[in-house]
Amino acid sequence: MAKKHNTSANQGRSDQDILNLFIEKNRALAATSLGQTGIFVSHHIRYDQEGIATKLDQPDEDAVRSFLLTFRQLVSEKEPLFLGRVYGVCYRHFEDEARKDQIKQAKKIWSSVQRGRGSSIVINGVEFAGVKIFDVWVNGWYFHSDADYKQLLDQVPPMVRELFRAQFSSFIIDMMHLVQDLCQLILSGFVEDPVRPGFVLLP
Repeated sequence: MAKKHNTSANQGRSDQDILNLFIEKNRALAATSLGQTGIFVSHHIRYDQEGIATKLDQPDEDAVRSFLLTFRQLVSEKEPLFLGRVYGVCYRHFEDEARKDQIKQAKKIWSSVQRGRGSSIVINGVEFAGVKIFDVWVNGWYFHSDADYKQLLDQVPPMVRELFRAQFSSFIIDMMHLVQDLCQLILSGFVEDPVRPGFVLLP
């Protein structure tokens, strides 16, 4: 029987339930319009005698909003599918040391992505990077209307807002590489459920 770990974030789900739900959500993300077209961002800054000009190419806004409905479940520590939690489930149940090492290496990359991979923006003495920039957009713009974050996005100069947006998109891209790699590791590292092909059984 699959183990249950009694944490509020797991919401009563067993480890096996969490892994299979993670697989399911990864497939749901791949089926979105953004998952089908691919996520991209291109931010150009040009400086000449006329001054500074910027250009930001990014995904369609409606496609991003739709994608975030599922994707944010992988980023929030309060969710059972929080990526750090899924790494922990895999590490507990993998019996092969090589796969455990893969999880360790993936977690190091994930930690770097969370911190912004060495890139940050400082506004009025407050540093924003990685997951914090993601939170600004998700909670201040898309879903929860955090007043402070909304005010921040409304008041920063256009070029800074573009930098924020580029970092937000880059965070999603980096996270999705990790999510897809982990999904493949889960599918190759555990026994397939004969009752539910495409999903796994834990030992």
